Amino acid sequence: MEKRAGLAIFLSLLVLISFSYYSNQKLPKKEEILKRSEQIVQPTPTKEISGGQIPLSAEGSVAAPTRGLAKSSPSSKRHPLIEIPVETDLYRLVLSGDGAILKLGLKNFRREGEEFFSVISADSIFHPLEFTDWGKDISYRADKKSLYLDQENKIGKIILKGKNRDGLEITKIFTFDNNRYGFDWTIKIKNFSSQEKLVDKMAILCGSGFATEKKDASRFNVEENQISTNGEITKFRAGKVKEKRTISETNWVAQKSQYLLLFLKPFSGTNSFIYPEKKKLILGIDVPSFIIPGKGIVEKKFFFYGGPAEYEITKAEGNGVEKTVEGGLFVTLGRFILKILTFFYNIVGNWGWAIVILTIMLKILLFPLSRSSFRSISQMQKLQPYLKDLKTKYKGNTQMMNKEMMELYRKYKINPLGGCLPMLAQMPVFIAFFFMLRNAVVLRGAKFIFWVNDLSLPDTVVTIPNFPGGGINILPLLMGASMLVQQKMTATDPNQKMMAMMMPIFFTFIFYNFPSGLLVYWLLTNILSIFEQKLIGKK
Repeated sequence: MEKRAGLAIFLSLLVLISFSYYSNQKLPKKEEILKRSEQIVQPTPTKEISGGQIPLSAEGSVAAPTRGLAKSSPSSKRHPLIEIPVETDLYRLVLSGDGAILKLGLKNFRREGEEFFSVISADSIFHPLEFTDWGKDISYRADKKSLYLDQENKIGKIILKGKNRDGLEITKIFTFDNNRYGFDWTIKIKNFSSQEKLVDKMAILCGSGFATEKKDASRFNVEENQISTNGEITKFRAGKVKEKRTISETNWVAQKSQYLLLFLKPFSGTNSFIYPEKKKLILGIDVPSFIIPGKGIVEKKFFFYGGPAEYEITKAEGNGVEKTVEGGLFVTLGRFILKILTFFYNIVGNWGWAIVILTIMLKILLFPLSRSSFRSISQMQKLQPYLKDLKTKYKGNTQMMNKEMMELYRKYKINPLGGCLPMLAQMPVFIAFFFMLRNAVVLRGAKFIFWVNDLSLPDTVVTIPNFPGGGINILPLLMGASMLVQQKMTATDPNQKMMAMMMPIFFTFIFYNFPSGLLVYWLLTNILSIFEQKLIGKK
């Protein structure tokens, strides 16, 4: 029975880790959607219907010095060198002179030594809200050089205006809110002539991935691209997309990492495109061609979000942003657990102690199941001499041996699966806790005690180049030791000694580079289980 119980733990944890790996590597198959709405596009030269720049002589106009692009860049120029900073209580953002987002850094969730939690860096391949076809060569002038918002000045706008050779005036209006990560973005195109004008190939980027530090490059920090089409979400990963794809009837597009999210939603019908570039995926929307009547104005409205990939924050933004982080049963249960964790954090003011309190609370709630499991294991240990005699007596007669074993179980009123089932019943909670801690941006930069300086990173105390895991991590070693103690307390059959030794070593290796927040939870769970076993054993 001890062997079965140990095997149940082993298989359950293996399922947990395998599911985590699967969710980070395996893409959902949406071939039916792609067959309906996808058109494979081969890169071809494009012809601009209306474009080209007109130098603006008005005071305060934005000059358009350019610098070269890599050969594969979507434009023959980069952005004007002018930068327009926008700062709120939540983030600092820098717009280029033509309205692309050059930099974006969050003020919350920072690690020690960080000025901002970087979402978008200036050295990104391409930048959000960058035009790649129509309108890419227009010079703009800004209505202000910077914008700073706070609780007294909550709403503010940046307005860029420019003209092209066809006499169209393009106005980009950015409306920022001090209490939101997202902002509204409006493009107005005014036709001053009496003749109608065609606007063709207006392609706008959502992003080209995130600025990932080396210490953030864990197995959990996998970038995912999402395209919503008719309510269906198709997901893409780098390495899976080999050529450019254009998908019609797009509701929104998004790029998501472990902690961060970029989201672009048009409020009129658009297509979307995605293609590989330098081990990244470039994602954006493609506005269908439209006519501007003589003396007419056409408006295109959008919503852009750049911030934490956290459900409650994204839900508060509206516009369906939260759909990018919705998940299955375990993720939903994990969000509920995070609310409880946040409740404890608001009391103690430390995320590490909040994890400790929540772990103890879960152990108390699940104690009846644990007691049932440990009692069943204890009863099975007492039957081991009898079971061993039966195996010897009926060696070679498996049918008779099994019959006598079942009679023995009935006589002593023991369920042979009694030790496994209660543990398996607890696994949904453990798995949900795992997923919650894995993606909880609130743990980024959160200190605990002693050497644990960041609950979102391994607790490395000595860095060793080329060493597995990057150095000496204490918590996974303590976790492995606690598992070894557990195995020795439950295993009585000499045949199980090898398994009792291998499981702790195996899980120490698997968990070695996990975030310390997860290890605090798992180590404390093991320690509490050891005390449970001793307490139940005394009774």
